[in-house]
Amino acid sequence: MKKILLYVVGVFCCAIACKPVAVSTSDSIPPDVTLNTYTQGIRNKTTVEANGSAAEMKVAVGEKVYFIGTGYDSLGLRDARVAAVSGGMLRVNNNNLIRVTVHENDTTVDSTGVTVSSKNALLAGEVEFDRPDQEVVLRARSTDWAGNAAVTPTLTIVPLPKPVARLSADRTVVEQGEAVTLTYETEHADTVKINGNVQNTRNGTRTFNPGSSVPVILEAINEVGRDADTIEIRVTMPPALPQINTFTLNKSTADEGESVRASWNVSNATQVRLYRNGSRIHTNSDMTDSHSFSINNSGNYTIKLEATGAGGTSEYSRSLTITEPAPQMPVESCSNMSAWWAYVAKDAIQSYWIMDLSNLITGDRISTVKNLGGSDILVRVSGREVLIPAGGSSSGLNGISFSNRFEAYVGNPNALGVALEFCKQ
Repeated sequence: MKKILLYVVGVFCCAIACKPVAVSTSDSIPPDVTLNTYTQGIRNKTTVEANGSAAEMKVAVGEKVYFIGTGYDSLGLRDARVAAVSGGMLRVNNNNLIRVTVHENDTTVDSTGVTVSSKNALLAGEVEFDRPDQEVVLRARSTDWAGNAAVTPTLTIVPLPKPVARLSADRTVVEQGEAVTLTYETEHADTVKINGNVQNTRNGTRTFNPGSSVPVILEAINEVGRDADTIEIRVTMPPALPQINTFTLNKSTADEGESVRASWNVSNATQVRLYRNGSRIHTNSDMTDSHSFSINNSGNYTIKLEATGAGGTSEYSRSLTITEPAPQMPVESCSNMSAWWAYVAKDAIQSYWIMDLSNLITGDRISTVKNLGGSDILVRVSGREVLIPAGGSSSGLNGISFSNRFEAYVGNPNALGVALEFCKQ
């Protein structure tokens, strides 16, 4: 049993509408017959002809398919027809569907054929599928007045499911340098592409690092169509890393307790911290500033500046050496004690003088005695005796208290005084 539906479209000549032509009943050459199918916009055109090979037309499920059947005989056609052999029917001009029993080798004329008294016939219409996913087999036939019939091979319309593409990403906004993981799924795809690059699997994941904002396009392709899914990945610039432009110490070596000043200039930071050997000693939010500090223990220290902002943390270090202060040399204060001396006596070579300070209450002690005169002077006090040459000095009385009785022997019998200067610390 075969199902056919005829739909005559366009121009064809029949016995009623066209001028009859001479026909021959003694013709031995069969007529020509051609069957064409196509989709909207005359795409995917497929053709079979008598004495040719069977053909197959692949279409998407649900896609409309149209047919054109043509017949020709130089001595005149008797009829032409297109049959839906299986799987569907053909739509006629009144939009009704009819089913007629036809055998493939049947050459009789029935109500669904077109009786022609001309050389050409054209039959056109739309294929109606029994089910959207079921194959439909078509065949065309034409017959001349001599009874010669020409039949095309079968033209099979194969509905295939359209491909489906689904694309997702773990995130669609990333900072530059961060990775994005894509997950892609397809159905009924022969070829899968991501941004034009063919993938080895129909479903899977892919990680990539976009350098800038970019659309990611997944394509699922098969013989009957293409589906695409797109995700926009937006790439943002990360916050700038804090920059330490300058960091200085006003000295690299200082004494214990001596003030040291750290100065800095930073950018892209919200906070600045100062550390001494890992211990924080100062914090503020000024990008250009200074801070003074002191260290009481000698040693080698690392002074680190740390600048923190939205982009992270930067640091820079300087070395500082703290030393013990040098011992302070005692400062002497000296005074000329000449007014305190009293003349006692003289002989041929020297004069004798006394300075009695024993009743003087003082804690000062002698460090150095200087002879400012032109003669040697011998000084005695507290059982100690020193000879101080002219213009010289002596520390031989170092540590003796000023609260004593001093004797001086000046190497000049005519000396008018004792030219000694006593110094203390």
